[in-house]
Amino acid sequence: MRWIWLVLLCACGDNVAPRLVPVTYEVGDVTYTRGGQFHDTQRGEDCEPWGWADGATYCTPAHSDPVYTDAACTDPIAGIRDSYIATYFTIAGMTSLRRLRPTTPSTRNPAQYWVQNMGGCNGPYPAPPGAQWREIGDELDETAFVRLLRSAPEGDGRLQTIAWHTSDGLYQPMGFHDRDLGVDCTVTTEFGRDRDHVVCAPPADIIEYYADAACTQPVVGAPDGPPPKVVQLGCEAFAGIGSERTGDVYQVFGGAGCMPSSLAPEWRQYEVGAPVDVPVLSRVRAGSGRIQSITLVAGDVHVPDRYLHDTMIDADCEPVASDDMTRCLPTWQNIDTYYRDDQCMQTVGIVSENVGSCAAPVQYGRDPDGFHEVGAIVTSPLYVPSTGDICMEQPPSGEPHEVGPAVPVDTFVPAL
Repeated sequence: MRWIWLVLLCACGDNVAPRLVPVTYEVGDVTYTRGGQFHDTQRGEDCEPWGWADGATYCTPAHSDPVYTDAACTDPIAGIRDSYIATYFTIAGMTSLRRLRPTTPSTRNPAQYWVQNMGGCNGPYPAPPGAQWREIGDELDETAFVRLLRSAPEGDGRLQTIAWHTSDGLYQPMGFHDRDLGVDCTVTTEFGRDRDHVVCAPPADIIEYYADAACTQPVVGAPDGPPPKVVQLGCEAFAGIGSERTGDVYQVFGGAGCMPSSLAPEWRQYEVGAPVDVPVLSRVRAGSGRIQSITLVAGDVHVPDRYLHDTMIDADCEPVASDDMTRCLPTWQNIDTYYRDDQCMQTVGIVSENVGSCAAPVQYGRDPDGFHEVGAIVTSPLYVPSTGDICMEQPPSGEPHEVGPAVPVDTFVPAL
């Protein structure tokens, strides 16, 4: 079973349990806490931090948009998995969550539905075979949910921790603050993560424009207003923003290479400034069993990583709902279908490695039938169907790999 840990706090002589408790799993002999995910013991549902229209953050259950049973999009209905339907508030082009409406099972069985998109009512779309539906109830405002407060940065080193807390005593670390740069920084698979270390990356623009026709001299394009603070040049390479500049700009357009481009009239361009040093955390594994915990360490900061390490498959993993149960699954790449021949007759599954990505290479591919090992690099041409019944050569966006042997799902450790 999944564990919901109740932390008892002493308040005015009484034992008081916070309404929100962290969602926790037992994986092998390691206790794993899902960062940023909680269980609302009063409402009996899981929830996550979500910003609402009043500017505050509340622990909010999963929610969806409605679909409609009519071509005018006036009769809303929800799918069987939609426990809540969202109501939004938009001002000055910014949209945020305003209300949630709970759903209940419906006796209706529409054969088709419509969706609202880009201001229009689009459809009809056929209902999936055996579809079940739910009726949408009255709105719940933010008072139905627990407000989450963000702590001030804590710690004496460059990297400080920040945490979610509630008025009734919950406290859970949520991330990091870079004291030197004065910004929160993010630890994800997108920024220089490997077996032993990971970068805590500041909010950063990416390079899209160049000052020369060979696309070797990067410049930063940004909307009118305060310029960005940092630009990302590589997995672990960041720089500040230099002086504003004028002149021609160029962009790389796929197979066309480096081509002349332009910025929107309200945009400005800046030189790339001096390199910016970013903090690096060590990833320290511990444990003598098959599953090891991983702790992110930098000075006096010690925070659990979002991943565990599975020593049997020699890969990091995290609890994910699988076909039969929640298991500690490694990162995978979806298996895509290509063709070996120029008539698009002989299919082949391909795992496309994103060469040059900041994330570590994946060891597994996944399709509807399950997991597979990633095989050898494919060097022969690959083809895809195109318009007009044409079969055209189309290399994947990343390095193509064969699909290797199937991996039984019970290879991966249950997260209970």
